[in-house]
Amino acid sequence: MKTYITNEGFREGCRCRRLFWLNMKNHISYADHCPQLTALAQDYIKGGVAVTARDLKERSEETLRFIKNGETVIKRPAFIIGGVCAEADILHIKNGIPTVYFSYAAMHMRRAFCREAGLIYAAAEINGLNTPRILMLLPKKEFERRGNIDPRQLFAVYDLTAEAFSLREKSYIFSRVLEDTLESSCEPDEPIHKNCFNPDTCKYFEHCTAHLPHPNIFKVARLNINTKLQLYKEGKVSYEQLRNEPVLTENQRKQIRMSMDKAAPAVKKKELREFLSSLWYPLCFLDFESWQPPVPPADGMHPFSQVPFQYSLHIIENEGGPVMHREYLARGESDPREELARRLVSDIPEGACVLAYNKQFESMVVSDLAHTFSDIRAPLEAIRDNIRDLMVPFQKKYYYDPKMEGSFSIKAVLPAMYPNDPELSYDNLSEIHNGSQAMLSYSTLADETPERACEIRRCLLRYCELDTLGMVKILEKLREAVK
Repeated sequence: MKTYITNEGFREGCRCRRLFWLNMKNHISYADHCPQLTALAQDYIKGGVAVTARDLKERSEETLRFIKNGETVIKRPAFIIGGVCAEADILHIKNGIPTVYFSYAAMHMRRAFCREAGLIYAAAEINGLNTPRILMLLPKKEFERRGNIDPRQLFAVYDLTAEAFSLREKSYIFSRVLEDTLESSCEPDEPIHKNCFNPDTCKYFEHCTAHLPHPNIFKVARLNINTKLQLYKEGKVSYEQLRNEPVLTENQRKQIRMSMDKAAPAVKKKELREFLSSLWYPLCFLDFESWQPPVPPADGMHPFSQVPFQYSLHIIENEGGPVMHREYLARGESDPREELARRLVSDIPEGACVLAYNKQFESMVVSDLAHTFSDIRAPLEAIRDNIRDLMVPFQKKYYYDPKMEGSFSIKAVLPAMYPNDPELSYDNLSEIHNGSQAMLSYSTLADETPERACEIRRCLLRYCELDTLGMVKILEKLREAVK
């Protein structure tokens, strides 16, 4: 069966041909991770017929048959040009003028959407639809759910026809470039560029920079990405080349010097003791996982609101006492917040000190739960008020190990403190290694087979548990450091 490049593949190719090639060669699936949003987009215009074929070639052929038969509203249309299949949500033909609607789960319009619109324009035109209008549907941030969702209220409509027309030829030519890229057995030679960090750091970044010395310019903490790229282009990559670079701050040069000198951890014992003395028992270690569904799952919620679906909790009731573990993971239902909130209140001892890593997020989640569930507002607000931040000693440089490479993320701190402990390694986890992967895995949970759902749940529980177990072990190291 022929492999066609879809909209998502084209969009990733626009970001980076190497990203596109690696995903295709690794058989990364571009499944619709929000079928509810897609269904609402396809209902933006009522009535009509739906293309039912799953195979992309058959889907394109069915679309053309409907057009030939005079259908005016066609859901799930697709248009093949060469090795590319441009997909959309609706084709609406009125007074002989075709309008193509496509949607995406995003909060803001992006330049990449215009290039995708250009591809859809070119594909529709080549398949016989002259001068099509291209409209994009994005969820409105200000939309608030009240009962059943009316797509006309949910979506903002962006007319990208002019942009699509001006980019149609360029998008078509680039789609042919991606076809050639896909057929090649050699990984594309793409330089490091700004798209490697937009909208976030590419998952293949370490792979693509494996040839660089380690550590390198991209490990320098709190340095603007444009400055990093400029120094990289100038050939100033290694720490040796950067050691006395005037554009760097003194803290950044200190990071480089300590790394090169393989210095021992620097500890400010007075400040660290003061932080440790601010904690009390019972002592809890809390971490949430959440996702941001583009379709609000409950009344009063907006698109992309934070919905916590999981927590891990390690508890030490008194000094020297055993470490107990509690956890919660939703079953994949649309709105798990109430059950999660009640379990949290039950699991955390009254008056406990609650440690989080970067407490801003955990505090926000608990505050939102308190605002939503008034009957348990008091205990939730008490939990929120007792949250302390384990990131503070690293953020304020009370404890700094050069192996942290200037970062105070738990994923930098934990392996620096426990470099040879496989039980505390995120790299040794199966499937889920970070919050983004956890969010994506949870979003597909309800649509998986029972066997696959069970495996995803196991991976989610292990990942979240490591976050709080890691905090327990980090606190142990900090206490050792002040002895």
